[in-house]
Amino acid sequence: MQHQHQISAQGGTEKIQYYVSASYMDQDGTIIGSNFNRYSFRANLDAQLKKWLKLGLTATYTATGDDLKLADSDEGLINYSLTTLPDIPIYNLDGSYATVVREGYTNPN
Repeated sequence: MQHQHQISAQGGTEKIQYYVSASYMDQDGTIIGSNFNRYSFRANLDAQLKKWLKLGLTATYTATGDDLKLADSDEGLINYSLTTLPDIPIYNLDGSYATVVREGYTNPN
């Protein structure tokens, strides 16, 4: 699921104009508990100081955050699901979860 919110304002006079905006976006990932979010801010200011001199200023800021739940690592869920052989049993004979051994590491599923 994804949702985003935006707000902006603009105005000014004959000699000075401004524009400001802010936004927020939050997106759930494909793995339970994973997500991505972003905050953004922008401001523009234009001023006609003299007939021959116009000054413009633009400022932007963006902050992002994510929680990938090991999706991007060698030991992550996606990598394991794509590279583990399909005939490895999930359970041991006693009903406990089997252990997957990969490159010297073990991961009890």
